[in-house]
Amino acid sequence: MEIIQTNFDYRPMTPRNVDNVDLIILHHTACEYATPEEIHQWHLNNGWAGIGYNFYVRKDGTIYSCRPMEYVPAHCSGYNTRSIGVCFEGNFEYEWMNDTQINSGKEIVAYLKSTYGIDNVGKHKDYNATDCPGANFPFDEIVSGEPTPPTPPPEFDPVVLDYQQSWNKTYGDTYGRIKEDGLYGPETENSKRKVYLKYGMKNNLIGWCQCRLKYHKGYDLGTSGINQDGVDDCFGDTTREVVGEFQYDNGLDQDFVIGYDTISLLF
Repeated sequence: MEIIQTNFDYRPMTPRNVDNVDLIILHHTACEYATPEEIHQWHLNNGWAGIGYNFYVRKDGTIYSCRPMEYVPAHCSGYNTRSIGVCFEGNFEYEWMNDTQINSGKEIVAYLKSTYGIDNVGKHKDYNATDCPGANFPFDEIVSGEPTPPTPPPEFDPVVLDYQQSWNKTYGDTYGRIKEDGLYGPETENSKRKVYLKYGMKNNLIGWCQCRLKYHKGYDLGTSGINQDGVDDCFGDTTREVVGEFQYDNGLDQDFVIGYDTISLLF
């Protein structure tokens, strides 16, 4: 494992006794891309001494040593004097971490636990009121230190292709188009988080959902639509009723709206 030294210029910092450090806290940047230099400048702009994290792990797996360990960091209010702050590039509220970054995260966490005799590793949100490091952050995998098996490439699926085409017709002008390749990858997964279909709407993606509800899940949509099968691209009374029934059957909140959780179960 290679750790790159940053050697930033800091404002005056408070010394600490490294022997008292007994906690590692993991963070994300909450933005897609950021260099350690950019984060250092952001934290200077906050009035801090400089970058508040001790270590930074980028998406390409590069690990940077940032604020020196012998000084109090600035990453988790109330816990800075006793903790090591490790930040990961990305917004894992909406993204998924790649294997390269995960493996670098495992290495730096294992190294810090061994070097400083630390057993406790936590998420930022365990200690402060925040969503950091995001709902999709692979915390257990990074802390366990187990090797990550290679991720098999996605296979072509006509259902995914139909979804991608329907999503583009519905949301492409608003959010930008996604690839229409029939492969279920991160872009398709992330697109589901923008889905919000409710009563009174009419669009192609509603038609895709209706098809999945009727022909894949076996729900009766009535006899409306051009083919008299209930598939009419309209979120009307029957579709609303079926969506609620589907949510109830699958243990979801019965809000009668097709959002991320509901559409995920239609694949």
